[in-house]
Amino acid sequence: LQASSQARVCKQKVDELGEARSFLVPFGSPRQEVEAAKSRYEGSLSDLYQAEQGLNQAQTRFKEWQGIARRYRDWRHGPEGERMHELKVIVELNPVQERLTQIHQAQEQIRQAQERQRKKQEGMKVLREWKQVAIKLGRPEEHVQIIQEITEAYWNDTPLKESHKAHMQQDFGDHQEQQRQIQSQSHGHGFGR
Repeated sequence: LQASSQARVCKQKVDELGEARSFLVPFGSPRQEVEAAKSRYEGSLSDLYQAEQGLNQAQTRFKEWQGIARRYRDWRHGPEGERMHELKVIVELNPVQERLTQIHQAQEQIRQAQERQRKKQEGMKVLREWKQVAIKLGRPEEHVQIIQEITEAYWNDTPLKESHKAHMQQDFGDHQEQQRQIQSQSHGHGFGR
């Protein structure tokens, strides 16, 4: 609206000034004033065009929004919307909220139990590997039997002692060293050149 009135004012100024002074129009307005007025008029037309484009875009977006709002209104006041509203009211009731809270808490407990079980299974896998490593290392039967007892205790939720972890690491380290020695020996006894 402002761009439109500005364009009219600029057009009036151009009309008032008339033609620029020249050899053919000796009593015309000064050329610089006429050119400045025409430039302002062209700028105001550009502003008016941009304003109209912005208005058209805004109207298009408003119509889209209006369509969405109408569809929502129709849905909300239709049978499906009414049923959803009834369910929303039911869900907001205190007994239902309490039950939902209990369900969420139970789900969290189940998730935590599953995580504990996963960790326990990982621990059991490591303990079984430890037993196999001890056998490969040729550890005494008492050593392997202690690992078996530790594994059974772990299965019954007894945590590993630090001393057990230290022995386990020692056995795994010894096994790695043994494997390195075997590899280096097998590379040294390759085919002749």
